[in-house]
Amino acid sequence: MKLTRPVPMWQQVADHVREEILNGTYAAGQPLPSEEALAAEFGVSRPTIREGIKTLVAEGLVEVSRPRGTTVRDPFSRPARTEHHTSSSIRDEANWVDADEPTYYRANATADQADLLGIPAGEPLLVRAVTQQSGGLRRTNRLHLPFSVADHTPWADEPRLPLP
Repeated sequence: MKLTRPVPMWQQVADHVREEILNGTYAAGQPLPSEEALAAEFGVSRPTIREGIKTLVAEGLVEVSRPRGTTVRDPFSRPARTEHHTSSSIRDEANWVDADEPTYYRANATADQADLLGIPAGEPLLVRAVTQQSGGLRRTNRLHLPFSVADHTPWADEPRLPLP
């Protein structure tokens, strides 16, 4: 697959692998190809692949364990683990600025997201993702909205909005 700019390459890798998980190309319980194989497929370095995989781990779509490697999780299952952050564990929020333009895509609600949003698992969501930076740190924030809420907004009506 040929990657293009200005979207960061690690994000394009994550988007492509996410799409393949959600469309069933990679089934739950199946191992993903090795970092080396993915790097060759996308024509990028292994650290770029690792960044993309980190995003998928954070989304609960894959889990990494040694020596098994990276395994696909059921996209509609509950997260394997959760992390709780307090305001003291996050650097000053005022210093974070958007590093890129937000991107929008469709995703299906996981069981955990469905519980939080009061919707059925698998219901389509509009996701707004934006990468932010503060000093040398980077993070990606995602806002998940059910299409019943986001319907007929300029972003939901975008004809090029990627589908799961």
